[in-house]
Amino acid sequence: MNSTSNRKLRRVEMLTLKMRINAVRNLGYTYGISDVIYNILQLATGYIMPPSFRVDLFNFLRNRGLI
Repeated sequence: MNSTSNRKLRRVEMLTLKMRINAVRNLGYTYGISDVIYNILQLATGYIMPPSFRVDLFNFLRNRGLI
């Protein structure tokens, strides 16, 4: 897979994380423990796994109802 989504996945996820932080700080959204764990894992894996593998892993987990 070499789509634009995969090539810019890290950038998109960093923007998503910034939006989540903005929601907490400015919009009153409250994080649960699962949100914190998900965000930490997403941030950590963004630097150690190739984007195509991360997309495949996400689809695998989502299709089985695990996330």
